[in-house]
Amino acid sequence: MTPKIFKALLVFGVLLNLLIVVSTFHPDIRAYLLASQIISKGQVLSFYDHVSQLPINDPVKQLYGDDIFIYQPLAYLIPAIFHLPFISHFSSSLSSLITNSSAFLSGKSFYLPFIVFKLPALFFSLLIFFLLPKLFFNQKDKQISKLFWIFSPTVILVSSIMAQSDVIIAFFILLGLYFIKEGKLDMAVISVAISALIKPIGLILLPLIAISQPTNFSKLKTFFLGLSVFLLSILPYLKSPAYKMYALLAQHTTKSTMAGITIASGHTIPWFFIAYFAILFLLISQKIDLFKAIGLAIASSLFFSHFHPQWFVWLLPWLIYYAVNSKKYLIFWAPTIAWAIILFSFEPSLHLGSFLAVSSPSRLPLFSNPLYQNLVLSSRAFLISFFVYLIYGLSNEKTKEK
Repeated sequence: MTPKIFKALLVFGVLLNLLIVVSTFHPDIRAYLLASQIISKGQVLSFYDHVSQLPINDPVKQLYGDDIFIYQPLAYLIPAIFHLPFISHFSSSLSSLITNSSAFLSGKSFYLPFIVFKLPALFFSLLIFFLLPKLFFNQKDKQISKLFWIFSPTVILVSSIMAQSDVIIAFFILLGLYFIKEGKLDMAVISVAISALIKPIGLILLPLIAISQPTNFSKLKTFFLGLSVFLLSILPYLKSPAYKMYALLAQHTTKSTMAGITIASGHTIPWFFIAYFAILFLLISQKIDLFKAIGLAIASSLFFSHFHPQWFVWLLPWLIYYAVNSKKYLIFWAPTIAWAIILFSFEPSLHLGSFLAVSSPSRLPLFSNPLYQNLVLSSRAFLISFFVYLIYGLSNEKTKEK
């Protein structure tokens, strides 16, 4: 690929993403914007309880309920930092968007302030764009990894349409992978612990990093270093009833353990646990290295879970690395296509209905057709089969290297 073609593709990718940013809206962004408004008023440690303390007839309380903030603190604090300089300027627009988004956006095909409102997700997506190539030595591989990231449908959905904090998680996990490549395991465990302060996926990675240390003392030190980063950071919020009820012990944190093998009445062993312990055994027995184990552990939490389209972005940097490094690009595109098929089985605000110019976001007949639903189930089955393929292929790669 010539430098001229590469630059042209990058420019096109940036312009495409910006166009999608200003022409799409997903309702989930309202929670981040509301949190930013509350935090900007000084409620840094008490924003979780703000809605529960509002009068019963308050429009925000009636619209969202007390459980609007269901993620860990950094999911809201990081976006608030980006939004803080603009809160006063957009205060009226923000209030209208939060309380009556349908009426506020009615008749609009574009809304330029979305660049500001979606800035946190766009910024961390850009950080990944620059950090991801550092995993490669070959210049061509660096270029391809950038193109895979900027044109990934998952990235476009999560950062440019939804502006979800999952892209921030993906950055800190990627940063952890970078530190693992550099042999800095303590820095890696801190990075994944920070990711857990957005959504707790990073907690399952702490034991993997810890047991990769050479001595028992260093294993314990690394594990408790990561755990301490997480626990000390949430400590100020443990006084909040809303935080403990809706974020710390939220139902969404158990969605990876729903699927399982029923061995007796009321006793189901989650497939995620089975897969996770298999990965631990492979790592301990040196059938796979830590870098591979990290990706497999994330995949095990995704492919056996209640499907959330935005979660797939957690795995994406790792997936791009292995696809580009092995020159087997289907390792990236095959699960991405399966993901896209599953995505269109969801309500339209996650895909076609997110575009402001779409006047009728009702579900299209194709996506409600029983044949399409079977295709969705096949795609879910494919992702699980793909996970088994990854375990088999990566463990055999290690065997061949010996």
